Amino acid sequence: MYRLSNAMDDGRFDPSSLRIEDGDFSKINGEFAKQFWRIKMQLMDCVVMVKHGSFYNMFDVDADAGKAVGLQQTGTNSGFMRKVGCRAESFDTWAARLLARGYTVARVEQMSEAARETSVMKRECCEILTPSLDRGLTNNERANFFITIAGSSVKSLHSCDYLGVCAVDADSGTAALGVVTPQDLHTVLVQYEPREVVISEQLSDDARKMLVSYVREGGDATDCVLRVIERGKVKNPSIERSNILNWFKYHTDEPVSNILQEATEAELRAVGFAMRHLAWCGVLQDVFSRTKFMSIVSVEPRRTNAEENQSAFALSRELTHVMRLDGDAIKNLHLLYGDTGKTTGSLYEFLNHTFTAPGRRRLRQWLLRPLQDVRAIDARLDVVREFSNNHVLLQTFRDRLKHFKWDHERLFAKSCRLAIKCTKVYNIVRFNQTSPLTQEDEMGLRELAPKGATKLEEILIDAVNMISFWEMHKSALVTFVDLVRALIEIRDVVSTLSEIAERNVSVASLHRDVEDAISFLRELRSCLEDRRKENTKNKERYIVPSALVFRDYGEFAAAAERERAQDPIVRKHAQRQRRELLRNIYIPLSDDDERDDEEQDAADRADLAAANAFTEVMHAFYEEIPRFERVVSAMADLDVLQSFATSCASSRELVCSWHPLLKPSMVDDAKRITHNSGIVDNDVSMKTPFVLLTGPNMSGKSSILRQVAIIVIMAQIGCYVPAASCEISVADAVMTRLGGDDNFANGVSTFLNEMKSTAKIMNDVTSSTLVILDELGRGTSTLDGYSIAFATSLELCSCAQAPRVLFATHYHELDKDLARQEIARGKFVTKHIDVSSTRSGALKMTYKLKNGPAPLGSCALNVARLAGFPPGILTRASHVSQTVTFKGRVKDSGFSRSSYVPPKALLSNEEHLMLSALLGDPALTGDADRLGDGVEWCRRFHALWRKCNDLSNRANEP
Repeated sequence: MYRLSNAMDDGRFDPSSLRIEDGDFSKINGEFAKQFWRIKMQLMDCVVMVKHGSFYNMFDVDADAGKAVGLQQTGTNSGFMRKVGCRAESFDTWAARLLARGYTVARVEQMSEAARETSVMKRECCEILTPSLDRGLTNNERANFFITIAGSSVKSLHSCDYLGVCAVDADSGTAALGVVTPQDLHTVLVQYEPREVVISEQLSDDARKMLVSYVREGGDATDCVLRVIERGKVKNPSIERSNILNWFKYHTDEPVSNILQEATEAELRAVGFAMRHLAWCGVLQDVFSRTKFMSIVSVEPRRTNAEENQSAFALSRELTHVMRLDGDAIKNLHLLYGDTGKTTGSLYEFLNHTFTAPGRRRLRQWLLRPLQDVRAIDARLDVVREFSNNHVLLQTFRDRLKHFKWDHERLFAKSCRLAIKCTKVYNIVRFNQTSPLTQEDEMGLRELAPKGATKLEEILIDAVNMISFWEMHKSALVTFVDLVRALIEIRDVVSTLSEIAERNVSVASLHRDVEDAISFLRELRSCLEDRRKENTKNKERYIVPSALVFRDYGEFAAAAERERAQDPIVRKHAQRQRRELLRNIYIPLSDDDERDDEEQDAADRADLAAANAFTEVMHAFYEEIPRFERVVSAMADLDVLQSFATSCASSRELVCSWHPLLKPSMVDDAKRITHNSGIVDNDVSMKTPFVLLTGPNMSGKSSILRQVAIIVIMAQIGCYVPAASCEISVADAVMTRLGGDDNFANGVSTFLNEMKSTAKIMNDVTSSTLVILDELGRGTSTLDGYSIAFATSLELCSCAQAPRVLFATHYHELDKDLARQEIARGKFVTKHIDVSSTRSGALKMTYKLKNGPAPLGSCALNVARLAGFPPGILTRASHVSQTVTFKGRVKDSGFSRSSYVPPKALLSNEEHLMLSALLGDPALTGDADRLGDGVEWCRRFHALWRKCNDLSNRANEP
C-alpha cells in the first residue's frame, strides 16, 4: 500500500487519500480489515473511529493518534491493524481530546446487521468533526471560524489577483464575505484567527506565502489547519452564481441575503468552497440553514430616517459601516495581544470585565470593527453613561451577571437549527412538500457528504410521521431546554435595569422584549421535563414531554408502563388491537433488542405522542426566533457595555489624555534617569492635521502615537476614553507604521517590510484616515532614509486627501525643510516631548507634550549609557556627534561624505575605569570612614597607581 495521487493530475500528491491497487488490496487479511481500508483510504487526513458494538475503535495510524491522547492499546498487535478504543458513551470525550490536538475525527457507524454469520455488518462514515466544526465538544469559548480562500481572474490596480474570502463560524451561525488582495489577506487572518483555512490547489503563490507567514507568526496562529478543497477522485466542479443562489433559495426559509446577491465572482467561489467543506463534514444543511451573512469590508449603510432612534443593541450584521483596521494596526496597537503574544498588556485585557463567553467574543468583535455611525456610537455611550452615573445599579447588574453561566449565543444557534430542521421535515411529512434533497445537485455536494449521513437524511424524507426525526435528534432537546432556562435568567438580569429603561430607548426596547416573552418561555419550560438516566455512569440527561401539558402522551406512556406488568397473554391480545389501529402510522423505530415486538407497539404509541409534542414545541419556538435573536444579541452587548463602565470607573480620577495600557512606575535612580511617579497626561490637538513629533529616545513619542490611535478606537466602539474631555471626528481607518519586524519566511527584510507598510498607507489613505508613522526611514542610510521621510511627509501634509497624521521622527531637520516648501506651509505643526538636563548630565523625563522642535535633539548617547556601553566608546561617540557633519554625496562614489576628523588622543575604556577609580578615591572625596587607619588605603592606592603607570607606559610604546 502506498500513497499516490487520486486526482486527474497525476503529478499532484494528495494527502487526503490513499490509492491501493487491486492486487495489493486482495492481500489484506480479513473482511473487516478490507472494509476498514475502503473507508480509511478516502479519509487519510482524519482519525477514523469505527463503531464496534458498544465501542469505537481506532486502527493502524489512527491508533497512534489515540495513544497520543491517552487511550491504551487493546488486543494483540496483528500486523498493521494495531487497535485502541473507547466505550461508545465516551465518544464525545475522546473526540474532543483529538480535536484539541488539531486532529480531524471521522465517526463510522454500523448501518445494518450482518447478512450472515461469516460477513461483517455494513458501516458508513456518518460525521466528520474538524477543529472548527466540533459540535461544541472542545468547550472553546473563542469563535471557531474557518476561512475559505478562492482566486479570481480579475486583477487589481497593482497586478495582484483578487481573492474571495468567506469566514464561517458554525457555532454562532455567522459568515462574512469579502474581496481582498494577497497583501490584505493577513488582515483577515489576524481578525478572524481561523482554526482552519480551506484553499484550492490553484491559489496564487503570493497568497500561499502569506498563509505560511501567518502560521509561523506563533501564538494562536499555530493552531490553524490548512486544508485543500480538492480531495481524491472527487472533481471540483465549476461554481456558478446561479448554483449558489439557487441552493440558498431552496434550502433556507428566508430570502437570499443581499450580500450574496451582490457578491463578486471571487466571493461566491469562496462561498462555494465553504459549502463543499461543510458538505464533506455532513453539516451543510445544519450550518447554512440559518447563517447570517455580513461583509468583511466596511459598507455604507442604507439611508434611514434621520430622526429614527439608533439602538445600542443593533445586530452585528446591521452594523456594516465600520472602521478599517489592518493586521499591522491590530498588532502594533496591542488591541488583542501584548508583546508576549498573550492578552496581557492588550487593550482587550484592559477593557475586559465581562462575565459571559458571548460578551468576551462580542468585545473582541467590537475592537476589530469600530463604528463610523455616530448615532450608533452615541447609543452605546448613553448606556455606558447610565451605568457610570449609578454605581449601585452597576454593581447590582454585575452581581446578577456573575451567576449567569450559559453560553446563550451558541445555545440559541443550535436550537434555531433544530427548530428549522424540524419544521422542514414536518412540512414534508404532513403536507408533502418537496424535499430539498430532490433538487438537482449542480455542485456535486451529495457526492462529498458522508454516505451514512445521507442515508439518515433519506430515512427522514421517506418517513410517514415525526418519530424517526426525533429518534435522531432527541438529544438536541437538552440544548433547547438549557436555552429556555438561559432566556428566563436573561429576563431576571435585564429586570434590574428597569430604572434605566424609563430613560433609555435601547434598554426600554430590550426590557419590553423580555417581559413580553416571559410567559411564553415559562410555558415552554413547563412543556418539557428534564430527566437523567439512573442506570448510566454519568446519569445522561434526556427530555420527555410533560404529562400534565400533553395529556395524550401521559396516557399512552402510563399505558405502556402498565402493559409491561400485565399477563403476557392479555398483553399480546391488546397489542394486536393497537396494531390494527396504528397500522397506517406505524414504522419501525430501532433495532432495540431489549424490547420484544409486543412492547415495541406499546412504546411506539407513546413515542408518536412524544414526537408530536416535541414538534409542537419547536414550531412554537420557530415563530419567535426573531424576537429571541434580538434578546440573545442584546445580552452580549450589555455585558460589554457594563465592562466599559467598569473600566471607566476604575480610572475616574485621571484627567486629560493618557495611554490606557501604561501603568505608574518609577525608574531606579541608579540609572540616573528620573520621572514623577504616576501617569502624565497630555493635551493633543490635531486642528492642523499633520503633527511632526520629535524628542529624545525614551521620551514617550511612541506611547503618544499609540495613545491617540487607541483613544480613537475606544471612542468609536462606544467606550469612554482616558481623558477629561474628548472631541474627535470619526475615522474611517487607523493605519500604522510602527515597529521593525522582518518576514524571513517570505524573504522580506526589515526595511522592505517598512516600505510595504508605508506604501499601503499612501495608496489607501483618505481624508478621514488617522495615520501613525514612527521613525520612517530608519532602516537604511541616513541620507536615503531622510529623503524617504521628507518626501512622504510632504505628500501627506499637502495632498488633497489631507489625512490626520502623527509622525514621530529623529530627523530634526524635517521641521525646517518642510517649512521651506510653500505647499506645506501652514499644513503641519511641530511638537516635542519635553526633557530637561540636570547638572550631573543626566536627563529628567517629563513626558509632557510641548510645541516646537526638541531643544536637546535625540539624546541617543544617554540611552547608550543606560544600556551599559563602555565609557571609552561613549567618549568617542560623543566626540563624533559634536564634530561630524554630512555634506551630501561624493561625486562618482554614491556615498555620503563626512567631515569627521579623528582626534589625536581619546581615553580608552581601561583609562576611563582608572580615572573613575581615582576620582572616587576617599582621599579626594574626604570620606574619613573609608580611609580608616590609612594602611589599607595606601596599599590600594599603590596598586592603582601601578596599573595607571603600566597603562601609561604601554600608551607611550612605539
